[in-house]
Amino acid sequence: MGVTRRYWGEAGLVVALAGSAALLARPLLLVGAAGLAGWLLARQYAFVRAVGEVAADLTVVQSPASEANRVDDEVSVALRVELAEPAPVALAVESRLPVGVEPAADAAPDDRRAVVPAGERTATTAFRVRCPVAGEFEFDPPTATATDATGRFRASFPAGETARLTVDPREPSDLHVGAGGEALDAAYGEHSSEARGAGSELADIRAYVPGDAVRTIDWNATARLGEPHVREFETDTRRGTALVLDRRASMAVGPPGGTAFEYARQFALGVVGHARERGEPVALSEVGAEGLLDRTPPTASPEGYARLERRLRALDPEGDGSEGVDSPRGARAGTPAVARERAVALRGESSAFADRLRPFFAAADPYVERATADPLYAGVRAATRESAGATTAVVVTDDANRAETREAATVAARHVDRVLAFLTPTALFADDADVEAAYDRYVDFERFRRDLASVEGVSAFEVGPGDRLARLLADARDRAAAGGSRAGERRVGGRPGG
Repeated sequence: MGVTRRYWGEAGLVVALAGSAALLARPLLLVGAAGLAGWLLARQYAFVRAVGEVAADLTVVQSPASEANRVDDEVSVALRVELAEPAPVALAVESRLPVGVEPAADAAPDDRRAVVPAGERTATTAFRVRCPVAGEFEFDPPTATATDATGRFRASFPAGETARLTVDPREPSDLHVGAGGEALDAAYGEHSSEARGAGSELADIRAYVPGDAVRTIDWNATARLGEPHVREFETDTRRGTALVLDRRASMAVGPPGGTAFEYARQFALGVVGHARERGEPVALSEVGAEGLLDRTPPTASPEGYARLERRLRALDPEGDGSEGVDSPRGARAGTPAVARERAVALRGESSAFADRLRPFFAAADPYVERATADPLYAGVRAATRESAGATTAVVVTDDANRAETREAATVAARHVDRVLAFLTPTALFADDADVEAAYDRYVDFERFRRDLASVEGVSAFEVGPGDRLARLLADARDRAAAGGSRAGERRVGGRPGG
């Protein structure tokens, strides 16, 4: 409980009267001081009792108009105060904004305060807020402040319950996932197990070999073929997903609300949703300029899926653009095959320059150390190091670091039985007014995607704005039909312009 200046003034008068009574030997002043002090204590007791009754009887509800919102949306929050009996004291209830939530531009300071005058029972107010960042925000219980009718006493206490506000990042509405301009017909995770054994679905019938269990013999096939045959079934396995998301600065390319990272994040949310539908474990690894930023262990619980989705929605690409970027057209410059070719070429050279370079191309270890230091390589290796068996590595990145992406996919294929690389083509996000040049860049990306898909155990796809890609391919087809452009004659996915 707090007191006002008026109370302290009256308390000071009590002290002054008591002091004067002692100095002047006037008992009447002492009686006055005692009477005033007793009156103040009685008022204080009555106020404390009234506040206790109000706190026990008070109902406060704060409710956002919508719990799920987008970044920078304005949301209306209603605040309602209700008492079963008329208030014996004046009551003001104010909502408190959590960190990350701001008042709307035209909001007034008093909008978040509902006032119940003494003798009244209810009050309502509404205020608007905005959230410049994504995440989950929780409003603390509002603060109720009671003031007595004379203005001498004031008491504040929390009232009501918390309120939750979920703010999602703005997601692109034209997500395209496919290859060579063609969208995928099935979700990324439509996979079948190649393991054979005792399971639920018949996979094959083969000749009996010593050691096969008698219970697996197919007697019908044995009678028909004249020799023992056994049934094989697809093993009922639970496939896990190791999701690797690139958060480096190169993923920030593109217009606001339509960056490469926003498309990649939307796809990653789809991966988690797919795992949720199938009840499969999924882990998340985040890659930054220095390698692995964070790793969420595998989870297959409803709470774990929800936690992963909240984490993804709150992520942004790094602001540091210090990581190295390979030239798209020189994507093979750092591969072991090229290193060996250059080592052979240097054998016949006798210059000081060749002597200086020869050790770097002759030894394999320096390349391995360099590749290990690459952020995506290090992140993928950490994400798949402990994976085994029926695990799919899903790597979501861009095409800015092509040599590194290829090596990362290659090392992942050694640890898991399937690698899916989903790439955001820079050509679909760069602000390029020259449509023909943009198409040339997309064709170059498609070459890289096919090269990556040629790695054993690796499948590669594109992720990006479907509208932009459709316009790019349509323009290329128009130019090809008009016969006026060499770029239009080029083929992506086996057809001109698409």
